[in-house]
Amino acid sequence: MIGHDHPQHRTEAKIFSVFRIAWAATYLVWSGLAAAHLQAAELEAEVRHARPPNVIVLLVDDQGYGDLSCHGNPVLKTPHLDRLHDESVRLTDFHVNPFCAPTRAALLTGRVSDRVGVRRTLNMRNYLRAGECTLGEIFQTNGYRTALVGKWHLGHNYPYRPMDRGFEEWFGIGDCGLAATSDYWGNDRFDDHYLHNGDWEAEPGFNTDVFFDRAMEFMRQKDERPFLLYLATNVPHFPWNVRPEWLEAFSGNEWPTDLDKFYASITRVDWNVGRLLKFLEEQGLAQNTIVVFATDNGTAHPENIYNAGMRGTKGSVYEGGHRVPCFVRWPEGKLGPPRDISELAAHFDLLPTLAELAGIKLPATLELDGQSLVPLLRQTGQTWRHRPWVLHSQNNEETPVKWKNSVVLDSHWRLINGRELYHLEIDPAQKRNLAASHTDVVARLREVYEANWEACGLGEFQPFERPLLGTTNQPVLELGADAWILDPPQKQLWWQGVVARGEAVHGFWPIAAEAPGDYHVEVRRWPALLNVPLTGVPPAHVPPKDLVEEEMWRMPAYQPLPVAAVCLEINGRSYTNAVAANAAMVPFEVLLEGGPATVRATLLDQHQKAIAGAYYVDIHRRAK
Repeated sequence: MIGHDHPQHRTEAKIFSVFRIAWAATYLVWSGLAAAHLQAAELEAEVRHARPPNVIVLLVDDQGYGDLSCHGNPVLKTPHLDRLHDESVRLTDFHVNPFCAPTRAALLTGRVSDRVGVRRTLNMRNYLRAGECTLGEIFQTNGYRTALVGKWHLGHNYPYRPMDRGFEEWFGIGDCGLAATSDYWGNDRFDDHYLHNGDWEAEPGFNTDVFFDRAMEFMRQKDERPFLLYLATNVPHFPWNVRPEWLEAFSGNEWPTDLDKFYASITRVDWNVGRLLKFLEEQGLAQNTIVVFATDNGTAHPENIYNAGMRGTKGSVYEGGHRVPCFVRWPEGKLGPPRDISELAAHFDLLPTLAELAGIKLPATLELDGQSLVPLLRQTGQTWRHRPWVLHSQNNEETPVKWKNSVVLDSHWRLINGRELYHLEIDPAQKRNLAASHTDVVARLREVYEANWEACGLGEFQPFERPLLGTTNQPVLELGADAWILDPPQKQLWWQGVVARGEAVHGFWPIAAEAPGDYHVEVRRWPALLNVPLTGVPPAHVPPKDLVEEEMWRMPAYQPLPVAAVCLEINGRSYTNAVAANAAMVPFEVLLEGGPATVRATLLDQHQKAIAGAYYVDIHRRAK
């Protein structure tokens, strides 16, 4: 695909610039110094406009529409986000999924999450389907340098990592979020370890500050190419661990549980947004950089004192679960004055919108659910095509349940679970069910749901995504319990605290071997980086002294397990090995055929009874 920044175009632009500069120099002689200065300024502006815009997509985790002072929150102060709001075109009826990973999948592909295989936030159903084209790949192919900083949540192993999906720079946390089993053990937001292009690095400071630091470091790099930066914080998602001085602004109030910590997390994001805006100005980037601000679902605090009058919070299919802020700022982009746009829009509209603004022509074969918002942003007069779409919120279901936790959105109508109908223009709080008096609307929106169910294949078994084993791209396949397919469906496992307590949860991992061969498997109770015996426990986690932790997610006391042996099952073959004294892992040597495989590992006691699934397994191909 030939993009806006193709080498031929850059050469032509340079020749054209030389010609114009020479012409401007001649004009100096004719018209005097003052006129020459004016001409030079005009010339510089034209050259700037010829350069494709930089793009920043800032996605905040679990901040709702009402969690902004510019949206009427009476307690929370967000001056820097308010400034961005005031300088932007605002989409006031903008929607995402009610949960993290599905929102990210739809934003990055321009397709509804049900269509790209991301229906849940863990258990490998958050892995973005192989072969899907991402925003990063599109911009990278068209001459942009690209970076993902922060939370990914769409796959931990090759070929599902950011660096495999179009982002040449990757700096962030483990797959499912802070303190997930795929995250670095003991991360608590302060002085944490981060994945940098696949390797762990320690970095001091609060993690939101670190993410913005790394984002600015990426933008500061000298490079002729424009950049695409996807900056995805993992706050105010719990745990709400903050510094005590950040709570001072909320002192003297009777707060619902941990609401002050939740709000303090948001004010820290706001402070960093102020740093980002100042950085763009100082670096001369502000005018020709598109900044998009949005959040990945409704507010996460269950006792939020202000929700902009909406019903429901994170996870809900009512409006408060999925209607979020969306600001678009581009001073040189001819977007017109800052204003509100009330048309119904969605996260999957951002990919075609940003591509059009950047002058990138999308492949004709790319089937998108989203449509470009440029006619609205630039007020072109072009007809805006209204279209309904479907959202699900079934984070605990391995197999989708028809109509359960669903919403069909169409203009001002919302059909909830196939039987509740609300008109948002006259009933924004969704208190009056109009289904009985508007049966024609119900029937029409039920047809939309049925068509989506069929088109996305939700009534059929959807094959698992399979990390690829034995490649040079990732020599060691690292399997953690947050990627388990739970069998049978049971309590979710993603948090390190469940491993710390040694809870009896079981599951398996779907993988694929690139080629037949001999493979080395290491089964562990604790992650390899800890190097702790299967029967032992790590040193107790000691958080920083100046950290105020959310009590619910404080790391529990570590419980030893009486592991005497490990049973490994791969594609129906079973192997059992004893645990050597003080061994941190039990090794196995197995022969695998190329193609799909299923891995299950179980910790056994001295009577060969199952204790729990082994929470960590590492596999690599043996050298010939």
